[in-house]
Amino acid sequence: MSSFTGAPETISDFVFDTVLFTSPFLDRSIELKNNVTDLEIFEDLNFPYLTGRIMLVDDSGFLTNADVIGGETIFIKITCSSKDAKPFSKTFYISEILSTSKVNEISEGHIFNLIEDIGFESNLQNLNKSYNGKCGTIIEKIASNFLNKDITKFGVDTQSVKLIVPNLSPIEAMMWIRDRATTINGYPFYLFSTLITDTLKYVDLGTLINTPVINPDVPYRYSSTPFFSDDETAKRRILLGFDQNEINNLYRYIQRGLIGAQYEYIDTVKNRRNTFQFDVTKDLLDPLVKNSVLPRNQNNIMYGPRYKLNEKPYNQLSSRKITRIGGSSAYVDQTSFNSYKESELLSDYKNNVTSQAMKELLANAPITFAVKGLDFIGGEEHSTVGNNLRIHFTFPNPDPTLADQLLDQKKSGDYLIFATHHTFKKDTDTFKHYVKMTGSKLANYTDIV
Repeated sequence: MSSFTGAPETISDFVFDTVLFTSPFLDRSIELKNNVTDLEIFEDLNFPYLTGRIMLVDDSGFLTNADVIGGETIFIKITCSSKDAKPFSKTFYISEILSTSKVNEISEGHIFNLIEDIGFESNLQNLNKSYNGKCGTIIEKIASNFLNKDITKFGVDTQSVKLIVPNLSPIEAMMWIRDRATTINGYPFYLFSTLITDTLKYVDLGTLINTPVINPDVPYRYSSTPFFSDDETAKRRILLGFDQNEINNLYRYIQRGLIGAQYEYIDTVKNRRNTFQFDVTKDLLDPLVKNSVLPRNQNNIMYGPRYKLNEKPYNQLSSRKITRIGGSSAYVDQTSFNSYKESELLSDYKNNVTSQAMKELLANAPITFAVKGLDFIGGEEHSTVGNNLRIHFTFPNPDPTLADQLLDQKKSGDYLIFATHHTFKKDTDTFKHYVKMTGSKLANYTDIV
């Protein structure tokens, strides 16, 4: 979805072109770029809007004079200092005045929580309307009609539905409908916003995983020994730190019926039971390898049928029996559309379970890591959430000058980025950009890249 471009080290990583505050109580906008000390922006694959925080130093009584209560807008435009970088901009609403404190005798510090304009404007609207068609098409209509937003789509959702949005905001409605969508292989969809681009992304998880990494030639590295290189790009791509929590919780996935379980969807009109056995290996993991969704050199799935109880693999056991209402044939006499929870075929019901299992298992061993941010804000395309990043972890080596250090093949890999925390920070007379990302992968390396 994006490609990396190299960027030389500079004194400052970026400049604030403008940080423009606008309020309905003022007849003109106020430029705040010289008052900003910190700006944080959060991207998340699960949300179609950005959030953030901004810290200002105020020596003119700005907060009182502007009568800030929340609901005012801040337009931010930033240019990265890398060669041929293009500026990017976003409009945020102040959602909350988080804190105000005294800095010195004449200055105060203010911290505001921010939400992207479509997030705030969606919250002002109520949607109670009937739609029919593919989920992605319905989401496009809502985004265009209520939020004036375009959507870039990758992947095809297979089922057509007819539904009534039950008094939700436009974004709540879009996320509700997104959760209903799957591909023909049972891959779930994500709907998300990005810092660099203006359109929303609607992409299935199979497409996201299958997208080539954006840094194939120079991976990010973490090593317990010093790293020696004359390559400026390689030196810049050193992890500043990392953290892993909630790793490999197989017990929870068994408990939720996502390894091996029997499912039953009841048709209340026809008194028919659609029953099937879900086997995570047969229905999800094996097809990922067979259909070449996983990278060729990274298809060592973290779960396998070697885990057994009484000589039977966990995935073949009916560890849970889960019964759900599958639908009421509400539109059977009018159209061929299914209602929100209804599916036409047994395989479509199974796809719903496969979709849930895929989302859950991908988050099985997330890693959060910090890096310098210069590589991520210079291009026309975004390079963070929804992209794959190659990271190499090396074992301790008694001779750190050796170029060929042994890789930790379990921890190393191509990670799908789920969340990004950008920090734009003023440090004396320079501006620095750091990025903290959370990424996940479904499988480990089988070969060293």
